[in-house]
Amino acid sequence: MKVYDLNIALSEPEAVTELYLSNRKFEVFPVRILEMKNLTVLDLSSCNLTQIPEEIANLKKLHTLILNNNRIPGLPDSIASLSFRVVSLETNALTAIPEVLFQLSQLRDLSLAGNFLRELPAQLFNLKYLEKLTVSNNQIGVLPEEIRKLKALRQLKVGNNPLTKLPPQLFHCQRLEELALNNNRLTKLPGGIGQLSALENLDLSNNELAALPVEIGHCHQLRRLNLRRNKLTKLPELDQTFKYLIQFDASNNYLTRLPNWIQQCTRIEAMNLAENRFRSLPTFLSELPRLTKLDVSDNILRKWPALPDSLTTLNLNNNPITSIPADIGRLTRLEALHLDRTKLKKLPDQFKYLQALETLSAQGVLLKTLPKALLSLHQIRRLEGLLEYPLAILIRELWEMARERPISANLLKPVYDVLSEKQLALSKVSVQGLFSILDHEELVFFIREELFRRSQGKPDQALRAGKVLYCAGIPLFDLSELPARVEKQGIEYATRPNPKITHVLLGQAPEFHPALAKRNLIFINERELTRFLDQAEQRHLVVDPAPEVLENLRQLLLHKDPVNVEIALRMMQAGGVPEPLYNELLAILLARRPEFRGNLHTLARDLLSLNLSERDRQLLGIRRRMFFLKEPSESQPGETVTAMENLLRNSAFDASRILQIFKEHFGR
Repeated sequence: MKVYDLNIALSEPEAVTELYLSNRKFEVFPVRILEMKNLTVLDLSSCNLTQIPEEIANLKKLHTLILNNNRIPGLPDSIASLSFRVVSLETNALTAIPEVLFQLSQLRDLSLAGNFLRELPAQLFNLKYLEKLTVSNNQIGVLPEEIRKLKALRQLKVGNNPLTKLPPQLFHCQRLEELALNNNRLTKLPGGIGQLSALENLDLSNNELAALPVEIGHCHQLRRLNLRRNKLTKLPELDQTFKYLIQFDASNNYLTRLPNWIQQCTRIEAMNLAENRFRSLPTFLSELPRLTKLDVSDNILRKWPALPDSLTTLNLNNNPITSIPADIGRLTRLEALHLDRTKLKKLPDQFKYLQALETLSAQGVLLKTLPKALLSLHQIRRLEGLLEYPLAILIRELWEMARERPISANLLKPVYDVLSEKQLALSKVSVQGLFSILDHEELVFFIREELFRRSQGKPDQALRAGKVLYCAGIPLFDLSELPARVEKQGIEYATRPNPKITHVLLGQAPEFHPALAKRNLIFINERELTRFLDQAEQRHLVVDPAPEVLENLRQLLLHKDPVNVEIALRMMQAGGVPEPLYNELLAILLARRPEFRGNLHTLARDLLSLNLSERDRQLLGIRRRMFFLKEPSESQPGETVTAMENLLRNSAFDASRILQIFKEHFGR
């Protein structure tokens, strides 16, 4: 069985076949591992080990030993008796390859990367079954001629060494599928590379190659070719192509054109041509049906290249491109577009069709006006550059709203203008359109304001006898009482929308009905209906209340005993809310007294809301602590005041009176 804990393994040692104990602080080899007679795989990577005991040879079935990231300088001779297939000693303290490894005739996979090796001894190449050899990140300056003996070799990694040339004998290893020669000092790639007909992955990055041999075209199975960071000025013209090529990286060179054989690489998925000297790209790129990632950043492109519809990632950073063509709309699969430090002045309208776009980066590019095409791209999660900070904030807010609940395309611009605080932004939106976005909390105030604005100045606007009232949504009024109250005043109360309706009380979460789009319909809020009923019913606390009655109510509202507070609230519920007591009601809401029951707080809030304008009702939604922050005065420059004094300017409330109430009654 496979085990990742030593104690668990020791509880049933003979059942353990694979033991993985990496990243432990053993420092000394745990000798009890030797009790696991059926162990085949042992991984002790990153355990601070400095030595492996001779007794490890007692694990007769052990065929895989992984000791990466330790401080081991060698291996015991006793392991020669074991039939190892895999040995990995990456990042240890080896200055030479332990000679005992040369006796492991069944070895298939040997990894010695990240040590201090300077040479590969001739005996190493007697391991005729070796399929994988990794000696990257060492100090090996020469590959010996004897490498030709490794006829079974399929993978050779020699990256990060000081190699200056390759022996022709290397190309006798004709089963090679992966050859990593990155980060060396190679100035020439021998034509013998063409003998590696099974080669699939070739990494030549970070060398000093000025040219490639035409024989490379004989590597028909090539799937990944990395030429990054060399000194190539051109790529060879090839009679045969890499029809299986998937990834091609020729970045950080001096290329000015692509050879025609690229056109035949119809399976290519990723192409990196960054940091070259391309002034243009061939049109055949648009004919590569599987190309999904293209990086041509840091070139000299002035014209937008021809591109395939299959692209998902496009990087054009640091090119002097000035415009984007209309056919950008074809790239409907594009997920990431990078346009940093280009010279773009605008985005075409067809940009709106990039509905898969999630990343749009254009740092160093600043458009003076918002492109309309951006409005519908709410799937973008990362936007950098392109817009000034305030515009970027607004467009992100719009996108977030559209992600939560869809917004019709024809309403995106009006909604954006609303967020920009433009006057009459919603003036041309139909009533049905306004209702369709009422479920966006950020827009409720603006939509209600627009509906009420349209009702102002209409003929026969006043609510009076003979009118028909319908309540859309959930109002703050008690619906068990409201119909009788309005009908007592000669007003018909409609329980369903119908063509006879003259007035609509706009509550919370109203649903649209065609009858609500009638041309001369009057929309009213709770305050307007409250004032009508206060006067019609001659509610005594509103219509000419006696000063002593108001003072009594004030004392009850601010009393420490919540029973008295409730008495005051119930009195106002029955007799109306006097305007002089608005400050006291807001004060007890802000005080959040712990003895206040939840229903009392709700009752006080509802009574106040029924009597406030739409704008003043917004104040009740502001978090309490915001009222007491210190900030610069809006009316007296140079002075600091509580935020309450700024918030309540031009409202139905008096900030100084509320602060006085807190000081006298709430001790803060």
